[in-house]
Amino acid sequence: MSESDEFYFRIQDEAVKATLTQIQSIAQVFRNPLYDLKKTVESDIDFILGGVFGQIIGNAGCLLMLRSVLRPSPEQEVKLNYRLFSKAPEFKAKIQEVLRTQS
Repeated sequence: MSESDEFYFRIQDEAVKATLTQIQSIAQVFRNPLYDLKKTVESDIDFILGGVFGQIIGNAGCLLMLRSVLRPSPEQEVKLNYRLFSKAPEFKAKIQEVLRTQS
């Protein structure tokens, strides 16, 4: 049996918090002219958002492993992903805020 939904939500919230502090680093990687990613992505904000999502998912997985916790059930994973992706407007606003202050 896996943990409660709230337990996994707390893990995800920690991953979100850790990832949002890394937006500048994520942006530097994806904006590196060496990779020439502008040809394949129409909006760098959308591309960075994908990186943010990936980082959040990766951080959550690491936190679960570090805490030796059972993986969420398939139903819980659906809830977690829905919860995460529904925050896209919030994350985009944060990305834009960070990039404005970086300019």
